[in-house]
Amino acid sequence: MPHGQQVFNVSVVVVGARGFLGSAICHALGERGISVKPFSRLDGDLTDQRTIPYLRDALCAATCVVFCAAITPDRAKDADPITQNVTMFDTFCKALEYSPDIHVVYLSSDSVYALANDVYDEDSLTQPRDDYGRMHLEREQRLEREFPGRFTVLRLTQVYGPGDSHNAYGPCRFIRQALTDEPIALFGSGEDCRDHIWIGDVCLVIALVVARGPVGRMNVAAGHSPSFMDVAQLALAHFPAAQIFERERRMPCFKKRFRNARLRTLLEDTRLTDINKGIELLATAMRAESNPL
Repeated sequence: MPHGQQVFNVSVVVVGARGFLGSAICHALGERGISVKPFSRLDGDLTDQRTIPYLRDALCAATCVVFCAAITPDRAKDADPITQNVTMFDTFCKALEYSPDIHVVYLSSDSVYALANDVYDEDSLTQPRDDYGRMHLEREQRLEREFPGRFTVLRLTQVYGPGDSHNAYGPCRFIRQALTDEPIALFGSGEDCRDHIWIGDVCLVIALVVARGPVGRMNVAAGHSPSFMDVAQLALAHFPAAQIFERERRMPCFKKRFRNARLRTLLEDTRLTDINKGIELLATAMRAESNPL
């Protein structure tokens, strides 16, 4: 499916539709002529299993469901995020039992891999170092056990783009700091390296997978891992008055890189957004957002 081509023979439910990823996915799929039904906390609280009938009804006419709902530690309120995430996915899987033919697209994370100075592909050892990574890996394994042959797991590297409210260390935080006249704060000299993937590319990959059907596990990675100093310097190109501040490093330096041959096969001739262009797009969007007419 070339970029922008319309698809009319699929119907998709996006679970977690109000978040950064979910809202972008709903918009992108709709632009391609794909029938999209958003399902968010407004439609049912996944931490409450009384939501199962509502989610089951939402899924009954769909050919595909994209699941991107998760509670990160900074967003947990009344209970620990581990318990909440387990309950959310249990609710989802029980609702799925009533839709035996639906294609399940699960948005996972590169945190399922070890944090080490290494180059990763889909066959690399999964060895998460924190509860967030373990949560994603456990969800992947449950899909494989209970819904074999009809799932796609997309392991995303760090996603960046307009609307990201998580303020994770990287492009969005750096530009937000520059916009508010704060120094761009780096750990050490910013020598850690990480893969960053543009939100528009993530949405394109999901549209392709939705149209083509299950592809198993796939890393969604740009295939290039700049240092955080490089990313900060790219941000400075758009905010020349900003400054960089180097904090004392308290953790080891890691350079995490990815091979993305499987993704490039899916994309065929479509090129991923270069980090230089992505930072330019992000800076323009965030500047406009901070200075509305």
